[in-house]
Amino acid sequence: MINSLKEAIEEKLASHYSDNNLELIDAIFKEDYKKEKDIIENTPSEEIKVFESILSHNLLPTKIVAHNNKAFNLATFINSEYLRVSNSYEYHQDEIEDVKKMICEINNLSKNKTLDKVDSFKINHLLKKLYELLEHWQK
Repeated sequence: MINSLKEAIEEKLASHYSDNNLELIDAIFKEDYKKEKDIIENTPSEEIKVFESILSHNLLPTKIVAHNNKAFNLATFINSEYLRVSNSYEYHQDEIEDVKKMICEINNLSKNKTLDKVDSFKINHLLKKLYELLEHWQK
């Protein structure tokens, strides 16, 4: 009885954090900094899984490697929430593989897509931040 109750609570929390991650990604892409800040302040750091959520919801082809993409928004978020936080690696070690997958997928998608200079610049800027993030987290 207690185990099933505990499992139900854990499932509900996991679903809640998954929804929070999607809302956070939406706030990042829409540059809704107030909503972004609220979600970050009310979600434990280790439950923020932006990269996993982007990959699992297949957002790279539609939001990142696309015309009028949101790559710069994500790069800005990475810079402010991860790279400027000296100990962010303590909470996000489990996301290193997702960041590597993201880099690989962005590179593969970019090969098959013709984008204008601005969109290409944004993607390259994001890739630069993702590589910096890997370096920051692999201490």
